[in-house]
Amino acid sequence: MKKKTFISSVVFILFFCIIFYACRKFYLDFVHTCKIGENIQTVQDLPLWLQDIPSSATNISYVAIPSERTIHKKNVSNFELSLLSVTCEFNVSEKSFLEWTKSKGIPLQKVNGSVTIYRYQQNLILPPEGDDPDKQREYESQIEATVHKGYEYSHVLEDGDNWNIVYDSENQKAYIHLVNSLI
Repeated sequence: MKKKTFISSVVFILFFCIIFYACRKFYLDFVHTCKIGENIQTVQDLPLWLQDIPSSATNISYVAIPSERTIHKKNVSNFELSLLSVTCEFNVSEKSFLEWTKSKGIPLQKVNGSVTIYRYQQNLILPPEGDDPDKQREYESQIEATVHKGYEYSHVLEDGDNWNIVYDSENQKAYIHLVNSLI
């Protein structure tokens, strides 16, 4: 009887170790493949794949989440071609932002009422546990920006890609959230 219990315990521990290792490896691959930058002061200090924002942008923060195919490839050279999502925000004058969107052919609309967009922290901050409404409001204020005066562009392409760009005229801040549907 004791021998069966011992063998069962050893098998359970081995199984647990294998599962833990597999989950840990996937998590570490994912975390090390994500690209994160916070409070970068100039566009020139950004990775090349993100330098197509207004050249006068400052205080740039971003999170780029790779698609599953990027996570499982080693030495990915075209990171930007395999992104699942990019969320960034930066300070920029209204004039520079409007010139940039015009040069890119982005048809902005004035914000009518208010618009909410995800901030780059949405992928960095865990939601609060429990049902405390104060903690939930604090969490939402960290992962979302609500703009009352400014410009917006939202477009879902036929392939499911989702583009959201919002400019906050009061705070002179731009928010971009792009989701690639092709994994």
